[in-house]
Amino acid sequence: MATAGLFDALGLGANIGRIVTVRTGCQDTAGDPQGCLSNAVSLVALSPVALIGNLTAFALAGGAGSMHRRYLAHRAAFAGGREPRVGLQIGLGAGLMAAGIVGYLGTRVGSFVDGFGAVSCVEKHPVDEGGGLPPEYGDCLRGSGADTSPAS
Repeated sequence: MATAGLFDALGLGANIGRIVTVRTGCQDTAGDPQGCLSNAVSLVALSPVALIGNLTAFALAGGAGSMHRRYLAHRAAFAGGREPRVGLQIGLGAGLMAAGIVGYLGTRVGSFVDGFGAVSCVEKHPVDEGGGLPPEYGDCLRGSGADTSPAS
């Protein structure tokens, strides 16, 4: 279980690093593309670390939970241990799963109703004649809270 926690901390740290990399973007590069390239390399390096860390944590936690459950069942059956509260465990698991589903759905709905500011940033900084987005669009999208006021 502790090893699963360590791998989960690794995955969380890599995800936080990815968020910091995206939020800092290509700022202060003074037209030098090398600064943006280092950000891209950071994202490419951190993405698999986050994925592998999280997947390993999920696998280790599941395996450790299964083994611990067998140990508790053996102890309850043969060593006079107390009976587990199965209803409580099922309820807690269902509650956590429901919270995860609600969080996922909230994120998806938020992205569709411009909760993250993509649509309002496109309205504020429209696509140019060549089909590209202006540089201000990235700053708007990475900003702390998108400006949802209509474009003037």
